[in-house]
Amino acid sequence: MKRIYIAVIASAIAFNGFAQAKKQVASRQVQAAFVDLSSNSGPLAKPSKLPLGYNKNIAEVIALGSSANVFSTVLANQNQVAYDPESGALAFIHRENSVASGVLVYDVSIDGGATWAVNQGPLTPDFAAGNAPQIGSGCRYPSCTIWNPDGNTDPSQAYIVGHGPALSNQTAAQWGNIFEISARLDGTEVSENYVDLTGTLSSFHPYSAVTANGYVWSVSTTYNSSGDATLDLINYDSFYLNRGEFNDGTNAVDWSVLETWTPDFLEIDITDNGNNDNYVSSWGINFSPDGQTGYAVIIG
Repeated sequence: MKRIYIAVIASAIAFNGFAQAKKQVASRQVQAAFVDLSSNSGPLAKPSKLPLGYNKNIAEVIALGSSANVFSTVLANQNQVAYDPESGALAFIHRENSVASGVLVYDVSIDGGATWAVNQGPLTPDFAAGNAPQIGSGCRYPSCTIWNPDGNTDPSQAYIVGHGPALSNQTAAQWGNIFEISARLDGTEVSENYVDLTGTLSSFHPYSAVTANGYVWSVSTTYNSSGDATLDLINYDSFYLNRGEFNDGTNAVDWSVLETWTPDFLEIDITDNGNNDNYVSSWGINFSPDGQTGYAVIIG
């Protein structure tokens, strides 16, 4: 029987919020050979040896990702990189800037990160085509894991599964939706879905997407528990244990809320605006090595 333990840790923190600002970053880029997965011409093959000229003792910079907004790409609670030892697949999920900001794509490597196929997808084709108006300006802060069917050793047949927050169409920066996306690593079987768990545009930030005991898991919370989409209150009053089950009929992941937790936090009016605030900075989930005992941690 699987067990989930919840640890709520209270501490004094400096709360920096979730930035939407843009920042230019200068970096040195080194030419890298990429594996071409875009043709979907057949299954991928693991290389028998590392690329010619590769030296494990020499550091190399390989450019991954294409988001112009670094704050929208990396948060401490995310797990944007996933690895599956059975298939040898290594994946990195991120935003990209060639079309509308907020489109999600992925990079994939089948040789331990020596070479990469970059900007595969999109994982959100409906949003990219303008067919998801309820999402506003798109997806943010993605986490991912790899779902690999039992006994599969072909990386092209494994799936990248993404879970994270999406903005709503109420205002340009109003949270309230969660994206549920997946695709086979060869670029086929793309699935894109958006949900509001609370029905009040307060669904927020699933973190720590992991695969354990035959399911995909994450923990999410609420950002605006007032039910008023015009108010931007940081309340985090409820947390949700999300479980995804792979559907062999649709080749996609069906998500559901397994449990809802409402910790007894102390809320005070820190900003002196007449509203109580509950400053929570981190939450997530992970499992024991045998995949049978889960640990959810909330820090605030």
